[in-house]
Amino acid sequence: MSKEVKGAIVGALITGFFAVIAACITEGRIFPSSSTTSLTTPAATKVVSDAVENESVVVGDENAFVEETSAPVTDAPPKEINIRDLIPLVGRDEKFWVDAAGEKDNLGKDDYELLVYCGDESRRKDIIYPLDKKYKTLKGRIALSETDNDIDDGVWFEFYEGEKKIGKTKHLKAGERPFDFEISVKGVKDLRIVATGSFFFNDVSVLTNGFYLEE
Repeated sequence: MSKEVKGAIVGALITGFFAVIAACITEGRIFPSSSTTSLTTPAATKVVSDAVENESVVVGDENAFVEETSAPVTDAPPKEINIRDLIPLVGRDEKFWVDAAGEKDNLGKDDYELLVYCGDESRRKDIIYPLDKKYKTLKGRIALSETDNDIDDGVWFEFYEGEKKIGKTKHLKAGERPFDFEISVKGVKDLRIVATGSFFFNDVSVLTNGFYLEE
């Protein structure tokens, strides 16, 4: 065999050897990665599937654990109660609050449940409720009855703890639209509500759907 033929054979063998090595590297048979795992393997696929189902984070490879998660804790909304759910200390509930019986406000709306008769300052009408320092605010909505939409002065509510005035609503008078009010009753043990006015004739009807306490 000539030297030329032998050289050709050796060259072919060397070329074929390196071709086989390259093919093995490409297929991952030589120098496999130890830091990654194919996502197409059955074990890895199960880990991903379980993670999605449990809405958790997968740590590491197919041997990773699934960490349970829970919904974040949120503050509950403030609890409200109608002040009429409390038993008054002084005054009669049915004398202070009267069934509105379809009475309309000065805008012609009749969606009110209650009315309060407000007299002049010489005939102040009041009621006292025990709050026992449990509540933060008192709020409500008041409106002037359409039958009293011609008064020149006004009517309003005042709020007391003992003899100390802790708040009042603005005045309701002719042409005044219904409005909401809110006062702080934080730390108040007994709340006195006074319905009053600045006129000197018959009682004026103030409409409301109740006064509400917020814890």
